[in-house]
Amino acid sequence: MVTHLIKKGIKVIDDRKIKKIEKKGINDYLIVTEDEEKFQTNLVGAFFGLKPEVDFLLDSELMIDRGIIVDEYLRTNIKDVLACGDCAQIYNNSTKSYLVSIGWENAIRLGKIAGQNIIGFTEQAKFQPDTILSFDGIKVKTKWWIDIKD
Repeated sequence: MVTHLIKKGIKVIDDRKIKKIEKKGINDYLIVTEDEEKFQTNLVGAFFGLKPEVDFLLDSELMIDRGIIVDEYLRTNIKDVLACGDCAQIYNNSTKSYLVSIGWENAIRLGKIAGQNIIGFTEQAKFQPDTILSFDGIKVKTKWWIDIKD
């Protein structure tokens, strides 16, 4: 993702901590890093870099990438094993890619779908999830189900 943003001419600060973001106008922000470097911008994006804790499964038969690989029905490559929540990397049929779900509300929805599918239903995880994630008291707008296109 960082390479994609840089190719588009976007300044990415990924090697330093942000000290403050100060709103100067409607679409005008001043960003100050810990080392006091300053940037003026009209858009700020935050990426936490969180990833599912699935390393303990690396020696299992499960297919693992950034998460446990599942199809649109939350089924893994092992019969009768489903995965949901932010440990699952879900196949999105519209983008033809696998994406990790984030957030408590999405985990609840996906848990219900997995529960139904394990007892014989065939419900797809194709809904549009909430796009606001609350993390440590910070509300972040997310788009985990939308793939970045050039």
